[in-house]
Amino acid sequence: MELERFLQIASSIVKPSPFERLNDILIEPNGNECYFTVTNFSQTLRAKINLSLDAEKAFCVNFKTFSSILLMYRSSVALTLKDKTLVAKDEKSHTVFELPTSDKDDFPTRQFKEPDMHFSFEGLPLIVKSTFACSKDDTRAGLQGVRFEKNYVVACDGYRLLRLEMAHFCQRPVVIPKETLVVLSKITSKRVEIRYSSQHVEIRDKDGDWILVSQVYDTYPDWASVIPKIADLYSFTIPNDHLKETISSLLLVAEKKDASITLNIEKDRVTFLKE
Repeated sequence: MELERFLQIASSIVKPSPFERLNDILIEPNGNECYFTVTNFSQTLRAKINLSLDAEKAFCVNFKTFSSILLMYRSSVALTLKDKTLVAKDEKSHTVFELPTSDKDDFPTRQFKEPDMHFSFEGLPLIVKSTFACSKDDTRAGLQGVRFEKNYVVACDGYRLLRLEMAHFCQRPVVIPKETLVVLSKITSKRVEIRYSSQHVEIRDKDGDWILVSQVYDTYPDWASVIPKIADLYSFTIPNDHLKETISSLLLVAEKKDASITLNIEKDRVTFLKE
């Protein structure tokens, strides 16, 4: 059921908040479809789902309570809005739940300027894996994101840097929070369309039924300056099995904070030295 999937993904966005309305889900009936929206101000997820709901107006309801009922009874729940109360009735057990609602106008929204740039890309699972190189330090917000620049994807934490060369072309650099990419990977693994401005990104699945809006980071270090230009002079091939064995050994060394590794490139060999 698509609604169950939405609620499971939305649970990573809706976190307990002292701001009561941030704990809500916005439900907007539209014939045989409904629009469901959750937000934490940094991220907003909206999806159009085929669901018939007996209600004439949009409303808000507590997300945790609503999702608990829907995920417990699955597709056997009938939803009806009576005055300002959402009635959820399980058709099998005839259990009835009454949930208080609030007006749509109480739901928090953020106004961003219209996106003026766009690009699309594939390979989302690989990009999400690259987020291991992002910083975990909350005081370095920019490094907690992945930078899309021209046809590169870059992740770094001030100590290590990962650069991927992709098929997309990003007109203007943008840094997307790693949490946003993780949420996106739960929605789709296929090509995604991104529209963005200096403040935010709007990411849609290929059908446009799911929209993920996220703020972006506006600062990022000059990552290109730390890549030695001399490396462009060397071209070599390492057998796949040897490379896997080497990486496994390097990961064991990398777990020690006081350890360092020196890379020596020679004509006929590449040597990794532990110091």
